[in-house]
Amino acid sequence: MSANIKIFHSAMPGAPVLSGTAGALIAILDACLVNGFGLKSVDSIVVAAGIATVSIPSGHIFEKDSCITVAGATPAGLNGEKKVLSATATTLTFDATGIANGAATGTLTAVLTPAGFTKLFSGTNLAAYKSSNPAASGGVLRVDDTATQSARLTGYESMSDVNTGVGKTPTDVQVSGGLYWPKSSAASAAARDWMVIADDRTFYVFLAPSTTYSPTRYFTAGFGDTLPTLATDTTYSWFVSGQPAFDPSVTGSTTRASDLGYANFNLTSGARYSPRSFTGLGSAVRLDNPNIKWRSGPSWSGNTAASNIFIAFPNCDGGLYIERSQLLEATTTTGWYFRAELPGFYHLPQQTGDQFLTRDRLPTNNALVGRSVWAVRCGAAVTSGDFGTVALDITGPWR
Repeated sequence: MSANIKIFHSAMPGAPVLSGTAGALIAILDACLVNGFGLKSVDSIVVAAGIATVSIPSGHIFEKDSCITVAGATPAGLNGEKKVLSATATTLTFDATGIANGAATGTLTAVLTPAGFTKLFSGTNLAAYKSSNPAASGGVLRVDDTATQSARLTGYESMSDVNTGVGKTPTDVQVSGGLYWPKSSAASAAARDWMVIADDRTFYVFLAPSTTYSPTRYFTAGFGDTLPTLATDTTYSWFVSGQPAFDPSVTGSTTRASDLGYANFNLTSGARYSPRSFTGLGSAVRLDNPNIKWRSGPSWSGNTAASNIFIAFPNCDGGLYIERSQLLEATTTTGWYFRAELPGFYHLPQQTGDQFLTRDRLPTNNALVGRSVWAVRCGAAVTSGDFGTVALDITGPWR
């Protein structure tokens, strides 16, 4: 299976539109997870010194670090999934190591490669998605996109049709009817910004439903397999996250606390769930994320910037610090287990303010050296008291 990370966003020409209309979110998930989009006829592919240069005189939507699927080429080694190394308005390049110099023949096409999920079931503005990777845990995500401003999301251990499944996550006791992913602050066809970043087992969505805060306050959520700390915690180590209450403006403290980028350690409104405990027993359990309180005071309380102690940026050593985002599971007493990490998703524990904008490439060190890492803003300007910035590894692999 592919180790490449797939990136998609609303600024790509011809991308599906996120709006306050029924079915808008499913159209995006279908395009990014299952089908791909941006199909183009290719004029030529020429290989020189291990680099293939693709010419598309009519223009294209592909960009550096995106993944494309090439078809119709001879030699056959030019076909298949390719990571874009560079791109102009009418050309792009990818690695063609081992392929002889020369021009390809055939009827050539290129399209953005989907993440690698299967759409198991569908209905009218309903869908169920599952990873196609045989190594995946097997969790299924059901999307109810019948409303206008927000979709409802529920995970299942398995499903037999689009309305029937076992191991509902979260349970109706925890969040009746499923979690919310906000699409738009208005019930209209007006476009809203979005991004999807994924491998073939986990995907993250970044939604900007309110034009008041776009593009500095993306709602961040996701679904798929985590990186568990316990080797035997595989079947139930997937997660689903979202809002526990309807808030299309992404302004409420409880709904922002459920956000992966604004997760708070001790709020009972936290809305990240796994289908069972790491023991494999019981039903859905709530997960917490301590990163927003990284290196904070001993109270671990509150979710405003005034109660957090963020490291200054740049640090005294001039550095930018990027740490993995953790998921905790409550014990039967008052403590927590470090259950898992989110693959490819990182937290910035520093007060970066407006230093980085969404899709800026961050400087990297240690394990991330040599990788492209995108900043994603999930908080407004520093003057507002919100410092949320997360980072996504768009090179991979995540596992």
